[in-house]
Amino acid sequence: MLKPIAYILIALVSISTPIIANAQSRSFDIEVIIFKRHQPQPTGEYWDQTQQKLSIHPTQWLLAPLLKCQSSDCVSSQAVTQIPTVINGSNWPVQKPTSLQMLPSSQFKLNTQWQRLSRDTAFTPLIHLAWREKVPSRSRAIYLGIMAGKRLPNDLRSSVNAPYWQLQGGIKISLQHYLYIDSQLLLTEVKNTAAQSTAVNTQTNIVPNSANTQPLNALVSYKFDQKIRVRSGEIHYFDHPKMGMLIQIRKIPGAN
Repeated sequence: MLKPIAYILIALVSISTPIIANAQSRSFDIEVIIFKRHQPQPTGEYWDQTQQKLSIHPTQWLLAPLLKCQSSDCVSSQAVTQIPTVINGSNWPVQKPTSLQMLPSSQFKLNTQWQRLSRDTAFTPLIHLAWREKVPSRSRAIYLGIMAGKRLPNDLRSSVNAPYWQLQGGIKISLQHYLYIDSQLLLTEVKNTAAQSTAVNTQTNIVPNSANTQPLNALVSYKFDQKIRVRSGEIHYFDHPKMGMLIQIRKIPGAN
């Protein structure tokens, strides 16, 4: 399982150009790839569903123009049922009030990594996007909301805080001598639990009548919560048993 990722990371080392960022606020290009694992890494972790919840509540969403919504209500938008895997920001409006500019796919630098993930049957790439942001200080930075994959069925959302999207969460970039990446994401899958109800009763060796068994679907979530200090130009890989993220923050020559 780790071999494809190791192969990707080896390729990253040769193109890393570590540069310590200035303490002043300045603009950067930020490129992100998020993918799902089909065969999760072996782990003894128990995914307690009471803990698999987001503790952030973004009010600014990167894909607001695509979803045709105001930033505060984007997460519940029903304008689309599936987010495109590649976000081409060509001719997108500048997003207020954060003044974000989504970048056209022609300016992506992580295409090689995206192609490798796309060809590998162990992974499903969920989203590839990039934007230009005037990165604020640690004290002023906010999480920018991101969603990917399919919109989850409304009838399976058991509470008002349940996720709306297969991947939902936020990424926060800040600057304080170094660059800092804070990421909190929730990957949610629709699980069919009918198999559990049709299992052989170990006490009686009786198999329940399949004709009387009703399919039972439920949402099962996995939380990704990671923070790291980085230098501009480096490509960083965030690992998780169920998913992964590649991110690069690039300085813009001459930008203030």
